[in-house]
Amino acid sequence: MARLAKIGHIFVGHLINSGAFMRARFALALLTSLATSAFAATREDILNEGQRALSENKIPHALTLYEDYLKANPKDVEVLCLLAMSQGFAGNPAGQEAYSRKALALDLHAPDALANLGNALSTQEKWEEAERTYLDGYAQAKDRRDASSMRNIACALSNLYLMRPNPNDHEAIRWADLCLARISQSVLSGQGAFIGLHTVRPMEAMLEMATYSAATLNKAGAYGNLGETQKAKDVLEAHLKRYPQDPRAQDLLARFS
Repeated sequence: MARLAKIGHIFVGHLINSGAFMRARFALALLTSLATSAFAATREDILNEGQRALSENKIPHALTLYEDYLKANPKDVEVLCLLAMSQGFAGNPAGQEAYSRKALALDLHAPDALANLGNALSTQEKWEEAERTYLDGYAQAKDRRDASSMRNIACALSNLYLMRPNPNDHEAIRWADLCLARISQSVLSGQGAFIGLHTVRPMEAMLEMATYSAATLNKAGAYGNLGETQKAKDVLEAHLKRYPQDPRAQDLLARFS
């Protein structure tokens, strides 16, 4: 059987670039945008507005917000990480790598910076360096008890083991399971991002939905690659009971039928 890998990149690559099911179906009216002048906006305003911009696919706006803020606050690791992530969404892995390294120069063990750097390296097909970076990021997130970063990096590793030239489907499954073990009950119960989209920072809910979907498809694809078709179908059918509108899961299930 031909390999079923190359599900897609971690975090919200599908969501931002191709309008995946969670954005198409869960896009609700968001809170009214805040004023974002350099003089009026607080740091919290910038963080909230940046997340809303990303959730609405207004990537240039998010980039401008973060870049302007960092001119006066160049040592803000969280905003550097957000800018790195936004550069990745914009299809600029070199920019994502550069800002990730700036964040790491300030906090050598920042999990989000390591995750973004791993994404940039993976996009550039620097597989071994990306793997080391992800593993370091996961270890640092575990030390900090950062469940969100652990979930995201586990999904990234699952994706890497499927995409690299020497794939490892068993590792892809193992890391997908580690990711799925940290998905919130609201997502696992089928509620998806509905509640999260009403919050000030809807991007966090959308990130989790994208991560959940990617890890699920990675796991099913890896089982398919191993010839364990029934296990792949079981994974997809369980997912589609929660989210029957996911076209990628529907398409992958049809390939096993």
